[in-house]
Amino acid sequence: MDPGATAGSAFAAARKVKVADECGFGDILSGRSGYTTGIGISPSWVQRMSINTVPGNDTVLEPGMVFRVCTVLQMPNVFGVGESSTVMITETGLENLTADMEAGPFLIE
Repeated sequence: MDPGATAGSAFAAARKVKVADECGFGDILSGRSGYTTGIGISPSWVQRMSINTVPGNDTVLEPGMVFRVCTVLQMPNVFGVGESSTVMITETGLENLTADMEAGPFLIE
């Protein structure tokens, strides 16, 4: 996630990491890899006012934007599990705002 990239390209980059596919869970991977958050975004379960990192979203990422970056595996009415961290777009890339998170993703076997 770099300034000048699009939300759609951020989604595509996240999906290049094929861990879920390689473990047989690619078909239950959530359809977005993140969404904006912060004081300017009204809270909502479906994040209607946010910028979603989804295929085809041409919104340009700009310094100061804050995103919740998430990986969610879900099988409706059966289970759901996810992980996330919060990042801020900077002039040169992104800054991880989730203090206790290490660089990832990790595969635990």
